[in-house]
Amino acid sequence: MVLLLAMVTGLFSCINSLNPLITYGNVESFDAATGLWKDGDGTYIKIERFRNSSIEREFNMQTKAGDKNAKPPSEEETKLENNVYILSFNKNNIQHYMILSFARLNDHLFAQLEPLMARDESTKMNDAVPATQKKPAPVNLWDLGKDHTYSFAKVEMNNGQLQFIPLDEDYLEGLLDKGAVAIPFEKDDWFSTTLITASPDQLEKFFFKYGSDEKVFNKKHTLVLKPAAL
Repeated sequence: MVLLLAMVTGLFSCINSLNPLITYGNVESFDAATGLWKDGDGTYIKIERFRNSSIEREFNMQTKAGDKNAKPPSEEETKLENNVYILSFNKNNIQHYMILSFARLNDHLFAQLEPLMARDESTKMNDAVPATQKKPAPVNLWDLGKDHTYSFAKVEMNNGQLQFIPLDEDYLEGLLDKGAVAIPFEKDDWFSTTLITASPDQLEKFFFKYGSDEKVFNKKHTLVLKPAAL
C-alpha cells in the first residue's frame, strides 16, 4: 500500500517538488484516464475532469453565496481548469481529493499530482474543520490548492490499464547527492526527505532529458490501475 499512502500526502514518491512541472503553457487533456479504477489492493480511485465535476459545482455554489467582488480566475488558471482532473479515493472513511494534470514532453506523457483537500465523506467542503477554524470559502480551484508540493510520474496505458511510474527515489537521490543532475534541491536529514526546488523551466528540461531513462522512472514502483465498476 506504499504508493497509495504516498498519494494520501499528495505524492507519487518521497521526492517532491516545490514548483510545478505542468503549467498553463504545457498542460494537455488526457481523457483516457477518466473513469473508475481499482488498484492492486482493491482501493477504488475515481478520475474525472474538473469541469462538470462535483468539486466544480461546489465551488460555483460557494462563489455565488460568497463575496460578489471576488477576483475571477485568471486566463492561465482558466486554461488549467479546462484541462485538469480531480483524482479521489476513500481511505479510512476520509475522502481525499487531488488535482491531476498531464503534459507530453519529448513523446512521453507525464502526470503531476497535488493535494487539494481531505474531508469526512459525510460533510461538505468547508465543514471538514471546526466552525471556529473555518476560513472563507474558496472562489476557485487554485485558492484551495495552495501551499503544497507536487509529485510526478510517467504515464502509460497498457491493455486498458492506467500505469503511473514514479521517480525512483533512491536512484535520483544518488544522482542529486553526486551532483550528476543539475537541478537545485534541499535535503531534510531529520525527516529523510528531498525537496526539489527547481523552477518549472528547469523541471521541464530535466523531464525532457531523463524521460526515457528507466533507472529514473523504474517500473518496479509502478502503480497499476485497472478499470472497475461498483
